[in-house]
Amino acid sequence: MQKIYFILLVFLPLFNFGQISKKWEGHYVGKLEIQSSDKTSHFHMELIFKKQDDVTYDWTIVYGEDSLRQERNYLLRKIDAHHYEVDERNGIVLSTNLFKNTFVSVFEMQGNLIHATYTFKKNKLYFELTSSSSSSPTGVIAPRTEDEEVVPLAHTYTTVTRQTAVLKKK
Repeated sequence: MQKIYFILLVFLPLFNFGQISKKWEGHYVGKLEIQSSDKTSHFHMELIFKKQDDVTYDWTIVYGEDSLRQERNYLLRKIDAHHYEVDERNGIVLSTNLFKNTFVSVFEMQGNLIHATYTFKKNKLYFELTSSSSSSPTGVIAPRTEDEEVVPLAHTYTTVTRQTAVLKKK
């Protein structure tokens, strides 16, 4: 059974990688919804995605409008066929992978475990981000199965916020 898990973890992702499509380039605009346990907030959001050269793209995220506007000018760099990095231009460089038409990043920052996805579909960009506190994982050891197979330790985290947006191409 462990061999099957190993094969799935190592080889299956290799068949699901994608390439950046020229159709994804553009300016996307919409509303970001932020949900926490006690409230929901809405903000204006934009993503500007533009090719610089064969391996570098402008990846600009805008939150808010007018006097509340916050523009974050990042670079997306291709490392190899399936691995990219988001350079925040402040010393922070985040790893991201491209699976078909979805960028996936998982990183820890200031005690929070962040899982972010950006999916491109038919002139729309679907964004989702979840945040969990990484300071208090719980570990559960399951009892051994009848054939005495050792079950690995699994950590679980409580999700404290969820952000979602559907951005339309201008």
